[in-house]
Amino acid sequence: MAYGFKRKKNGATIYCAAFRNAEERIERRHTDATSKAEARRLAERLEAEAAKIRQNSTTESRAWTVANLLDWWLKETADAPTAAKNCSYVRKHIVRHSLGAIPLAQLRPADVENFLAEKKKLLSLQSVKHLRGYLSRAFALAGKLGKWSGDNPLSKVDAVTVPTSTIGDHLQPEEVPTLLAVLEPRWRRLFAAAIFAGLRKGELGALRREDVDLQRRTITVRRSWSRNTTKGGHQDAIPVHPELAPFLKEALEESEGDLVFPGITEDTDLPKILRQGMADAGLITGFEHRCRGWRCGHRETAKDKAPRFCPKEKHRRKLRLHLKPLVRQLRFHDLRHTAVHLLFDAGLDAAVVQAMARHRDSKTTARYAHLRADWALRKIEKLSLLPRNAPQLHPIATPAALPSTPETRKAPETVVISDALSRAGDGGRTRDPRLGKPMLYH
Repeated sequence: MAYGFKRKKNGATIYCAAFRNAEERIERRHTDATSKAEARRLAERLEAEAAKIRQNSTTESRAWTVANLLDWWLKETADAPTAAKNCSYVRKHIVRHSLGAIPLAQLRPADVENFLAEKKKLLSLQSVKHLRGYLSRAFALAGKLGKWSGDNPLSKVDAVTVPTSTIGDHLQPEEVPTLLAVLEPRWRRLFAAAIFAGLRKGELGALRREDVDLQRRTITVRRSWSRNTTKGGHQDAIPVHPELAPFLKEALEESEGDLVFPGITEDTDLPKILRQGMADAGLITGFEHRCRGWRCGHRETAKDKAPRFCPKEKHRRKLRLHLKPLVRQLRFHDLRHTAVHLLFDAGLDAAVVQAMARHRDSKTTARYAHLRADWALRKIEKLSLLPRNAPQLHPIATPAALPSTPETRKAPETVVISDALSRAGDGGRTRDPRLGKPMLYH
C-alpha cells in the first residue's frame, strides 16, 4: 500500500509519502525526500511502524469507547490534586453524553467539534476549555502507556480561546484590617494566613506544626489536604510577614493536634464565612429589600436601608420588607489574589512576587496582580517629561498668558484641584484602631 508521489506547492516540487497509519487509515505526509523512490521507502518504514503499533495494542483498548477511555484516565490520575473535582465534572458532561458512546476507532475531530459547540451554549468558555483539555490529556496518557495506538484526535480540534482580563475582584488594602477585626479568632487566624501568605484552602487545611518555623520566619508549603503534594507539585518555603507572626503563634498555641488549623475540612464553607464577615464589617454594595409574605417573593435593591413596604395589593396589611445586606461575591481563592495584589502594591519586584505566590509562569502572576486605577494614577503622576517653565508646552500653567475666554478662565481652578489631589497622595487611608495600620501596604 505504501507509495511515494510528487506534488507542486508554491512553484516547488515536493515528494510525499502515503501509507496506512495505526488507525488503518490512509495518511499522506510531506517529506524532505529528493526523489519519489526515497519517499516510497520512507512510506514503507512508516507503515511498518504503524503495523507494529497495531499489533502491540491490546484488544480491550481497541474496543474502548470515549467513556471507557475517560473512566480509565480518571483511575490513572486518581492521585492528582484536582482528581475529585475532575471526576464528577467529566462523568456529568462527557461520559453521560452521546460522545461517550462513540468507539475510539470511529471518533472524528468533527464529533469533538460538534460536542464543544453544543457545550458552548450551556457552559462558560472556561468550562468548555477544561472539557477539551480532559479529552486531550486522556488520549495523550493512553498513547504514552500503550493503551491507544492511534493519533490524538484533539490535535486537529481548534483550541478554545478564553478572553482573559487583569481586572478582578479582591479585597482592597483598607478593607483587610476591617474584615479581620470582625471575624471570630479561629477564622481570623486562618484568613490572615490566606491574605499574608497567599496559601490556598487545601494548603491551609494541611499545614502542620513542623511546617511553621517562627524563629526563621518561614512557612514550608508541602501538601494539600490529604495529598502529599500541592497543586503545583512542588515544595516551597515562603517568608512570614511580621504582622502574620502573632496570628500563627496564637494558632499554634490553640491547636491541640499536629495541624495548625484543625477546624477546617474540604466541606467547610469558607466563602460563606468570608461574605458574612464582609457584611458584618460594612463592606457592602447595597441592600436587598425582600418580602417574607406567603408566596410573595417581591424583592427590590437599593443603596440605602430606609424602611420599605411590599407594594402588592394582595396583603391585607402592609408588610415591611426584610433587609439583607449585599456584598461582593468573593471566593475564598480571591484572598490569594488579594495577597499577590498587595505585594505588587507594596512595590515588590515581579520575580519576588512570583516566588512568594509559587507560580511557575509569570503570566499567571500578572493575572493575579489586578491593576488598580488609583494605584496606577499615583505611579504615573511621578512621570514628568515636559519642563514646567515652558509656557508654550504648559499653557494652563501660566494663566496670565491665556486669552480671556470663559473656557480658559476655568483652567486655573482645575490646576489647583489637581495639585491638591496630587499633594494628598493616598488621602489618608482608613485605619482600624483595633488592628493598627493597613497591613502589607506601606
